[in-house]
Amino acid sequence: MLRVGHRGARAYAPENTLTSFKKALEIDVDAVELNVRKTKDNQLIVIHDADVKRTTNGEGWVSELTLAQVKSFSAEGEEKIPTLEEALDFLDKKVKVLIELKEAGVEEQVLSIVCKKGLEKNVVNHIFPRRGTQKS
Repeated sequence: MLRVGHRGARAYAPENTLTSFKKALEIDVDAVELNVRKTKDNQLIVIHDADVKRTTNGEGWVSELTLAQVKSFSAEGEEKIPTLEEALDFLDKKVKVLIELKEAGVEEQVLSIVCKKGLEKNVVNHIFPRRGTQKS
């Protein structure tokens, strides 16, 4: 049986945040699943929803916000939305990482980051979006 921390340990910490990933490691998961979307300025961030409203104190579509704008928002407390690079730097080779691509067109960029970090054998890009779900 494989124990996967869905969006980290979202029952214990704000989902898709470094704190959530840390908690997932503390409870000894085998893998961490995270979600990736692209900002207006083509930066990959770790967030599930197309709109930042549910998980942060901000508002707007990820695809219409810059990384700087997204970083100005907070999840619970002072928790920030990490970039994909920040999440991979934190998780490194501690566990397997399952990356859910929430929108089409980011595959090559994700693969480039994964390879740059030497994590090809540790990362699985596991779900691709259905057509027409960019803002869902």
